[in-house]
Amino acid sequence: MDCFTTSIEEIKDKVVYPKGTLQGHTSPAAYANLVMFYTHVAENRPLYQALLTSSASPVIRTRFRHVLTGIIINTMEQAGTLSKLPAPKDMVCSLLGDLGVGAIIWWLETKSNYAPALLAEVVMRLGETGLFGLTQQTPVEGDISYWPFVPDKRPLE
Repeated sequence: MDCFTTSIEEIKDKVVYPKGTLQGHTSPAAYANLVMFYTHVAENRPLYQALLTSSASPVIRTRFRHVLTGIIINTMEQAGTLSKLPAPKDMVCSLLGDLGVGAIIWWLETKSNYAPALLAEVVMRLGETGLFGLTQQTPVEGDISYWPFVPDKRPLE
């Protein structure tokens, strides 16, 4: 469990929170964090493969989700978007955390070699679609979902 804790601390140290962005605009920071998060997993794939697909995986998955949920809450608070959620904030952020962790588990279990940036973009688009639906807003320029999706299917290098 020590290597997992160290790995999580490395991720937390690299998180970027929105500063100087438009109020209510979290996409660039959230996307950058997901790319960083998934790149970290790709660089340490054997570790995460062992941790997240073993018999201990429910405990590790829960801890991982809590870390990602905390990052999501902090990112949304700093951008001023958390207070705009009409649904229970803890539920929404936890489900977004599950989406992020679920993507990693799928990526590991299928032995997929999609690039971290593609994984991050798909997760962002799914998450944004849900958030826009909850808040009855439409994407604006700067949101990942504003631009047409052009899948980048290049494998990891």
